[in-house]
Amino acid sequence: MKCAITRTNGQSSTTYKEKPDFFMRTLELYASPIGGQSYDIVCANKGVTEDNRVELPFEFIWPERTELSPGPKWLPNPSFEHECGGPLPPTYYRSWGNELIVEYFLEARLYTAGRYDAAQEVRCPLNYRPSPPIPNPIPPVPNAVTIYSRNGIVARTYRLHPDYDPNEGWRARIKHSWNKDKDTTPYANYMIGVSCPSVLIYGQPIVLTLSLNHIERSKDVPDPPPVHLRRISVRLSSYLKVRIPSRSLFGTSDMDESHNDKVIFLDKRFMMGEGLLMYDGMTATTAELPLLLAPAFKTYGLELTHKLKVELWGECAREQFRFTPVQGPVLILAGGRTPMDGPSLVPPSPLPPMDAKSAEAAAEAPPPMEEDKAPPPYQVLDKD
Repeated sequence: MKCAITRTNGQSSTTYKEKPDFFMRTLELYASPIGGQSYDIVCANKGVTEDNRVELPFEFIWPERTELSPGPKWLPNPSFEHECGGPLPPTYYRSWGNELIVEYFLEARLYTAGRYDAAQEVRCPLNYRPSPPIPNPIPPVPNAVTIYSRNGIVARTYRLHPDYDPNEGWRARIKHSWNKDKDTTPYANYMIGVSCPSVLIYGQPIVLTLSLNHIERSKDVPDPPPVHLRRISVRLSSYLKVRIPSRSLFGTSDMDESHNDKVIFLDKRFMMGEGLLMYDGMTATTAELPLLLAPAFKTYGLELTHKLKVELWGECAREQFRFTPVQGPVLILAGGRTPMDGPSLVPPSPLPPMDAKSAEAAAEAPPPMEEDKAPPPYQVLDKD
């Protein structure tokens, strides 16, 4: 792991870095029984392959938890680990500003003159993406506590009156605006909700289910008035906390800072006419989750969490509203995992799919992480 924090003081700045290891395994693949130049490695491994290479097969078991102690300078903190034995974090890379990295790799060394001075070193990066256990049943993202989610939305306007003239003149509009807040003005009270699972899967979209319930209305309003959707936005915020152990003459403490990266998976607008007619049970489908998202984790110097936020804009009888129905933490998993005898994580087919704007999603998405690109077979390291 590599974590860094930069502190600026006037004209100068200082970057503090830490690079603790999580685990390390070593294995001797081959040692010649004789000294000097020879070809006994070919004989010992039954010749060469079709592409003229000598293969030295090996395998290792990836640990699920950290095995190396970071040392006493990492103090206890509820947001971070401070001793070995915690869950092994996934591969992670953030290059904006300071490099904040969790990386794993295989490193091979070739010794020709002795055991202490390698003649050549090569490194191959590995991508590690564990999936935390899936809760069963899967809970939805929590409802956001707003005035609309508690009491519903109230539209109080003369436009709800059955005899309302949509082609009224400006004098009538001024007259009605003076009487808008009177008890005799028609009103409608309705509740809008959004439900979405708190478990998100790589390569799959997020499926939202919208609910619309009319609570009450004026006696002179014969039928529940229609509610129209003007815009829907679904955003994932990734919160990264960073800390560096700090030692000084005045005591022991930690330096820390936070980063907030946002990805928009859906931002759809319906500005033509009255907008999109809402109804109870309608669904919305976002863009697919990209592989560049790492699942939440915490370790010695880094903690990553994710929160999903859904916003709605709409109107009823031209009375506009905007609110956040759901906002809360989500769990990101690799595809293909489902709980034993539990519900399927494959999203259902939506009724009227509302695709995300690809341009806006691409503009908000972080740059691709290096570990998610196909790495070269080997990377030669410069010994100098």
